[in-house]
Amino acid sequence: MMARQLGLDDAQKTEVKRILEEQRARHETGRKQFEATGQRPTPEEMRATFEQHDQELTQALSGVLTADQLTKFKALQAERREHMRHGPPPAPPAAQ
Repeated sequence: MMARQLGLDDAQKTEVKRILEEQRARHETGRKQFEATGQRPTPEEMRATFEQHDQELTQALSGVLTADQLTKFKALQAERREHMRHGPPPAPPAAQ
């Protein structure tokens, strides 16, 4: 779905998939480290880590995506985060 929305070619699809999988693995490693210590990060630590990962992702993708595609990716990401915070938008009224 994202590939279609961004208009990725086959080479971009492969690279974006690799970058996203690497990011997911880094997140998982960080989560496991916190679990191993038995301590939860503070909200500030979580926010700082999130922002760092976001910057790293943007930097990695900027070498693969065009400026327009990167702008669209950021918009899709922001929309997804909004859904996570507040849930999906209400469904349109049913036609009668």
